Amino acid sequence: MKVAHCFLTPLHKLTTRNTKSRRLAMYWLEDHATTIMEITPPPKAVFHHKGILLIDDDPWFRAVFRVVCEARGLPITTFASLADMPSVAALKDYDLVIVDYYLESFTGTEIAEYVDAFFSQVPVVIVSGSQIPSAVDCGWPASIRGFITKTNGAHTILDYALQVISPDGNATNRIANVN
Repeated sequence: MKVAHCFLTPLHKLTTRNTKSRRLAMYWLEDHATTIMEITPPPKAVFHHKGILLIDDDPWFRAVFRVVCEARGLPITTFASLADMPSVAALKDYDLVIVDYYLESFTGTEIAEYVDAFFSQVPVVIVSGSQIPSAVDCGWPASIRGFITKTNGAHTILDYALQVISPDGNATNRIANVN
């Protein structure tokens, strides 16, 4: 597991806008996905629906997070925005929603408010490329169960997000900053 974690964290921290560098890193990632699958422990969460939904406008983060989830055998669906989903009502079909705080049309908090109003049983974890100290203290909707920065890496984000689901499938409230 150390090999996969050490390998994924630096790739995740590659925030360059240089598409050639990102493309080369993605090819490397795709070529080594089998190795990651062999050394990653099995999932600890039990899913009752479609698993994890990731809404993030960064294609790089979506790709890395997808590989980490698939390596652990976790069902994952990704969208760049809420508008890309076939139906917003589909949010209720997921066990866990992970959403970027800064999206083009909505913030993660606005999406969580929508989830909270209609599907309060769906836990939401907010991720962001930077700290949002004022947002954590302002009182988020009840559906938001946690906040973590992307600089923690895909493995840590996934582990943290899975902690919001107890073994019986009920979400626990885990609002915290992980540095």
